Amino acid sequence: DNNNLSAAAKPDGTTVYDVIAQDKRFTVFASMIRETGLVKVFSDKKRTLTVLPPTDMAISRQRIMEEVGSDLEKKRQLVLLHTFEDAMFGGVAMRDLDHHFGPIAVKSLLTGTQIALTPNHQEGVVAVHVVGQKSDRQAMVRMDRDQLASNGNVVACDRFLDLPEDNNNLSAAGPLDPQGDVFAGSVYELIAKDKRFTIFASMIRDSGMTETFNDKTRRFTVFPPLDVMLQRNSKNLELVEKLKKETDKSRLRALVQLHAFDSPDRAGKPIHVFGPSPNEEALYIDSLLPNAPIGIVADWYGHVEVHTKKAFTSTVATMVIRTDQFAENGNVVACDSFLDFPDFLEEKKTDTNDNSDGKRDKKLRGAAVQLIAA
Repeated sequence: DNNNLSAAAKPDGTTVYDVIAQDKRFTVFASMIRETGLVKVFSDKKRTLTVLPPTDMAISRQRIMEEVGSDLEKKRQLVLLHTFEDAMFGGVAMRDLDHHFGPIAVKSLLTGTQIALTPNHQEGVVAVHVVGQKSDRQAMVRMDRDQLASNGNVVACDRFLDLPEDNNNLSAAGPLDPQGDVFAGSVYELIAKDKRFTIFASMIRDSGMTETFNDKTRRFTVFPPLDVMLQRNSKNLELVEKLKKETDKSRLRALVQLHAFDSPDRAGKPIHVFGPSPNEEALYIDSLLPNAPIGIVADWYGHVEVHTKKAFTSTVATMVIRTDQFAENGNVVACDSFLDFPDFLEEKKTDTNDNSDGKRDKKLRGAAVQLIAA
């Protein structure tokens, strides 16, 4: 039959939409593109797209279309979820991923969602899953079956990916559109607009740091913790309220400063440019808090970990690469935890996490790590 992953059309210079519309294996996906008004997007020859449409046969084995029904918004989300336009990997043939090891995280066209590509060299396939999903379900595509077009490539996959359950995870991209445009405002204005960062935004205001982060003569990288992560531990909320009530706001301001840097050669650049360290050694950068450098370590699985000079015995905050939001004076990257106060700012002992047994709660740690792990 024609409903299998190994069938491949010869590239003929047409658009990715033409390839999908002309391939009898993709009649359902093609109709979804038309119904949702996305033909123009997939026909745009100025773009370079990779599209992973499930075959009709694969779709018939799932109940997802029954669940979606006539909901055009859900159909639009599904189509965008299976498409990415990445500066490094958009339009790249799957077979050219064979020299990569470990997951490759790319932003899908569905705002706020990443998908991870994990090559399996022995089997000649690439596993695809939605970053941050609780489910371990994944789709499979063949490495050697790309259909090339004038504006990208099309690769059949064996199932629909699951739509994200919510936007409160590290892989969400906030209020920006799928093209990664620069937000028309400062890093503070971006944080204040993003509903995932209401706690940190209030800390900026109450500590008197608004003017600093609105300064467009400087460039910053800011990594605010997500509300949903902070709310999982009452100690975090108690700490914020305690610092806000102090007459001297220096400690509240210090906690904000600890989560940002403005080094000329690093600030405002995408977090993935740090790259994995061969020896997993931290790169130390001066935070905005004087005498409080932060260590940054990237790994091969899409994580970037940040800690204070207390080293790895302290709390480690985790970010996910390619989730940057760019503003006019820098970038913002969500993280999963407050960093620990440096020793010189401690008030006897300020514990931002409930670590009664001397270890960080594995559930909190796992919430970030599972965002990339297949």
